[in-house]
Amino acid sequence: MHDYKVTYEPVVPVGELISEKDWAFIGQIVKRNISDGIQAQVDVTGAAYPALRPNTIASKEAAGNPEPGKRLIATGNLLNSAKYQTIANGVEIRLGPQRAQIGRYHQEGIKPHTITPKKAERLAFTTTEGPVFAGRVQHPGTEPVPFFGISQKCAQDILAFVDSLTQKWLSGRR
Repeated sequence: MHDYKVTYEPVVPVGELISEKDWAFIGQIVKRNISDGIQAQVDVTGAAYPALRPNTIASKEAAGNPEPGKRLIATGNLLNSAKYQTIANGVEIRLGPQRAQIGRYHQEGIKPHTITPKKAERLAFTTTEGPVFAGRVQHPGTEPVPFFGISQKCAQDILAFVDSLTQKWLSGRR
């Protein structure tokens, strides 16, 4: 399993132009863009997230999710786990280790598979027909939802910020 991270490293006179504080600001831009995409239910390519299946919505409703029809929104733990860290000449944005696998499932999708109980005798979940208790379930899989990355808008925001730094640098105000 690999880590999900976004790294942005432009080709500019970094030591003179972009400070660690500036890299941190770029990290904030990327994290905000990921959050905005999740709230708008739009992936990094600009496409709308695929609709959730009715049984998924029913399960989220039963769990008390305030927005059961939305993907990637339940507890907020996935997005809250995203952190940025400045590195030499760049910034990385990563999902926390507890949520990285869940993030990968959403980002890449999952193939159809069988789910069996690990700790209990039966699986318990809710569908549109009500509560279900089963010894095993054939999960239909999910489509990829590329929520984690740099969208065109995010790239434009980063470039505008770097352009402002470049203008200051060229005018000697940096």
